[in-house]
Amino acid sequence: MCVVVVSNAALGAWQQPPEPTVPQVQNLQEQGAVVVPAEQLPTAPAPPANTNLKLQPQQEDRILGQPRQLLEPGVLPDPTFEELQSRLPENLRQAIEEPSPEMNPTALTLSDVIASVYRAYPTIEAVRLQRQVAAGDLQTSWGEFDTKILAETMSEPTGFYENYRNGIGVARNTWWGGYLATGYRIGRGDFQPWYKERETLDGGEFKLAYIQPLLQGRDIDPRRVAIFQNRIAQQAVEPQLQVEILQTSFAAASIYWDWLAAGRNLRVQQQLLALARQRVEQIRELIKAQRRAKVDELFNDVLIAQRVTKVIEAEQKLQQATFKLALYLRDEQGLPLVADTTWLPSSFPPLSDTKDLNVQQQIDEALDRRPELVELRLQSEHVQWDRRWAQNQTRGRLDFVSELSQDVGPTTSKNLDKQQFEGEFGLTYEYPWQLRKARGKLRSTAAKLQQIDQKSRLTMDKISLEVQSAVVALQRSQEVIEQLVKVVETQTQVLELQEIQFSTGRIDLIELNLQEQLVTNLKMDLINAQRDWFTALSHLATATGLDPLEQALRLETIPDVNPTPTPEK
Repeated sequence: MCVVVVSNAALGAWQQPPEPTVPQVQNLQEQGAVVVPAEQLPTAPAPPANTNLKLQPQQEDRILGQPRQLLEPGVLPDPTFEELQSRLPENLRQAIEEPSPEMNPTALTLSDVIASVYRAYPTIEAVRLQRQVAAGDLQTSWGEFDTKILAETMSEPTGFYENYRNGIGVARNTWWGGYLATGYRIGRGDFQPWYKERETLDGGEFKLAYIQPLLQGRDIDPRRVAIFQNRIAQQAVEPQLQVEILQTSFAAASIYWDWLAAGRNLRVQQQLLALARQRVEQIRELIKAQRRAKVDELFNDVLIAQRVTKVIEAEQKLQQATFKLALYLRDEQGLPLVADTTWLPSSFPPLSDTKDLNVQQQIDEALDRRPELVELRLQSEHVQWDRRWAQNQTRGRLDFVSELSQDVGPTTSKNLDKQQFEGEFGLTYEYPWQLRKARGKLRSTAAKLQQIDQKSRLTMDKISLEVQSAVVALQRSQEVIEQLVKVVETQTQVLELQEIQFSTGRIDLIELNLQEQLVTNLKMDLINAQRDWFTALSHLATATGLDPLEQALRLETIPDVNPTPTPEK
């Protein structure tokens, strides 16, 4: 750049600027300017009387959009930013600065998405149905203690011994491993001598039988183990449901913030396109005033085409995010619901300060809440019942048996021994010498418990690191946002000043385009940083096991106590 300082006499009838001071000359030299003394310049002839190098008042008014301000000779104004900003046409200012956010009554909030996930997401519904599966399995295990109706009828109408036998009764297993049965039977005809117990008096026989384990099978048996384990399986459905809700809600929240960021990025690209389109008439006026070349108009057309392409790409990203969001946003029939662009919120929710988060406190709360640890504890209890039964099997099987019977009806010479009340009592014993079944079960259950301990340890480590990662991501995102807000605000002011400079012919379109692209990229970086902050916040809520729907509702009630002039508002 070359700056030439000329004298008043050399300019003649031209408008005469004041002589620069020594500090001004030094400042120009530091910026790379070449300062030529006035006495070394040749005398310039006076311009023709009919020369017209200055803009007409009407032309200047159309270009700047503001009335002309005449400067007094010898006075260098030092306008403030607000005064310079007031010279920027209103349409350009609106294209650069987005208006303040207004409440959108149709805006889709995160709580709407999470509520839809709770209500109709298929995998969550599948886990809820597991309650019915577990209830059915528990009911099945109780079937071992059902009262059974027993009946029989046997006939031998042919042969030397012709007889007929009929009986009916009830039986059931008792809770302490015993067996109780009672019934009535009648046997008539001729019976083999070795089957005389089948014969009864004419009135039949009433019988009561009872078996009770005394060692193996008394404290615990497979029937009771099945009931206890099915109860545990029923309890395990709730932490499984919580795990599915946490994972699905976090996935839905991440996609929701992507969708909102895609909508804000589209708005920024539309702003950039609006700047180029609104500059068309301005460039034409400058060309008419011979202050811009025709190439500027052609270059601006190229910029419009490029920015239209960027808008199309941003719209495509928004549509892709909308389709992904539809997987979690569902209607009353449970079908995917594609969000309309009018549902986009006007801005991100207010941010809260997360710099003073106590990481250890967050970890402790996460270890108390996370349902994965509850599920592992229930798995351990499930295996413990198998181990108790295996320990019980190391005992010998000693059972007490008893049977009481009484025949009724008239007696005959053939069945005089049937008229007395009969009672039978005794003990039975059984012991497996090698105990391989019990010892093998003890060995396998001990290994399973160790496996669950290792899984619990790993899960606790994962939870701890997950919380730390979420806290770090949250705090770093907040730091990035704070820096980007300052940069965006400053660069936006620079852009407004350069728009004024371009309208007065002081800078070219290439330099203005670079600044516009810089501001656009910074705005998009800020939007992406806000998306990362809210994603990290959702991740932290998931890592600590908080209710996703409750946290989503709290986001809508956080007051903006320290509003920051961000470009996405």
